[in-house]
Amino acid sequence: MKPGRQVRLERALLLALVLLACPGQAQQLPSAWVEAQPAAKSALRQDRPVFDYGVEAPSLRIDLPAPTVEELALPEDAPAGPTFMGFARAMPPSHRGNLLDSAEWAYAPDGGLVWSFTVRSPGALKVRVGLQAALPEGATVRFFVPGGAAKQPRRAVSPSDFRRLGANVLTDEAGVLWSPSGIGDEVGVEVHLPVGADPADATLRVRRLSHIDERGELPDGAALDAGKSDDPFDTAGKSAVADGGAASTCPQVEVACSSAPTCQRSSTVRILYTRANGSTYACSATFIQTSRSDATDASDPYLLTANHCISTEAEANSVEADWFYEYSACDGDEISADHVEADSGATLLVTDPTTDSSLIELKDAAPSGACLSGWNLSVVSAIEDDDAVFGIHHAEAATKRWSSGEVLHKTAVTTVGDHFADVIWADWSEGEGSIRPGSSGSSLWAYDGNDNPVVAGTTATATSDYCQASHGRFDFFASNVAGTHLQGSLSGDDHGGSFSSATTLTLGDSVEASSNRF
Repeated sequence: MKPGRQVRLERALLLALVLLACPGQAQQLPSAWVEAQPAAKSALRQDRPVFDYGVEAPSLRIDLPAPTVEELALPEDAPAGPTFMGFARAMPPSHRGNLLDSAEWAYAPDGGLVWSFTVRSPGALKVRVGLQAALPEGATVRFFVPGGAAKQPRRAVSPSDFRRLGANVLTDEAGVLWSPSGIGDEVGVEVHLPVGADPADATLRVRRLSHIDERGELPDGAALDAGKSDDPFDTAGKSAVADGGAASTCPQVEVACSSAPTCQRSSTVRILYTRANGSTYACSATFIQTSRSDATDASDPYLLTANHCISTEAEANSVEADWFYEYSACDGDEISADHVEADSGATLLVTDPTTDSSLIELKDAAPSGACLSGWNLSVVSAIEDDDAVFGIHHAEAATKRWSSGEVLHKTAVTTVGDHFADVIWADWSEGEGSIRPGSSGSSLWAYDGNDNPVVAGTTATATSDYCQASHGRFDFFASNVAGTHLQGSLSGDDHGGSFSSATTLTLGDSVEASSNRF
């Protein structure tokens, strides 16, 4: 019997039993209860929350086999700039269709129906599932990390989220909605249907899975980069990070061991995102100031990153942001206590391949202590060769790194890959640090006349020795593409500002600030 018919039959029998047991009370039944009898069924069960993972075990567990050699290989279409973090996996043939066809629905206390399942990919340090679903209005899909005494709830999505991404049809050509990731090799999905919904009208499919494995680093300190040395730091500590034991003319420098300005340091964010094909990558981004109020900038943060990292709404929706992913001290091995992961995704505001820049809006608020990075277009347009510049980024998806050097040259048009770009070339060979995969999307900062750092560009490409890098020009991106989002009118703009002159506040119910620090 189809699940929907079975549920309707159970509802009818249940109502009949209620009426037989209490014939004199039938007229007192609320009309909504008569139409949606699952509420009575729920009353007969142990009263429990809809989303109590510690009580209700998932109805289905899907275990994938160990990854094959072919799956572990770097995809042929992998972009050069981002750090490759995870590979795509197909679902077992028995679970590639509509999973709700065989769902064993339970009744939720609100009278609706609920069913959950998990998917496991052995050996993964993080897992994401790409879903397609067509669900009735009022339905909710929730994600959770299974296992342990208390399962960990993550974010929830609605039918409109699937429609917005074109993921509301179950075809190979349609879009996908990616779940948040969690530490571990298993991810859970719960489907909740509202009162009166027919399960036979609901469909859900796991299109593919992204298995995040030994590449980069995770917030808990687990090493993901198979190329890292067992002793990744030289005798001077973290001031120069070795590259798989190989010598480098431009070694990496941990930000905890640098002279990086505090505001720009705290405005740099690591982002993870998953492409439609299931490959997961890491890039860098900058929390950037706009002409909006500080309170709005905090609640609806804008991040500046690279077009070759995030160029579609689906990629933006999959973004997970790591704030304060850095060491707490130069001579320590602990990640900052301020580290926060935001996994609700983002919205793509605007993207431009010419300057290799994108502006996205996170769906989670900025954490307390984050700093808005200032900008001044007149400073960027006046940059000259040999001017001092610096960068802060998540090279190789690892903890925050520092680079300092000078402008090599600025050009309006140069060839980068298969498109033209407006770039600033920076040289680190006489300074500190370098640019690596994963640095893509980070900002290049220059200085105004008062030695205040201002955003000058977005990291695009690097030379093979990592000692020089090109950066899309922020003045061109802001003036020609993103101006309406950053500022309604770009005339006379001046969003520079020093960290020392700003006001430090803690985010709470209200934010009051006249400067860019909160």
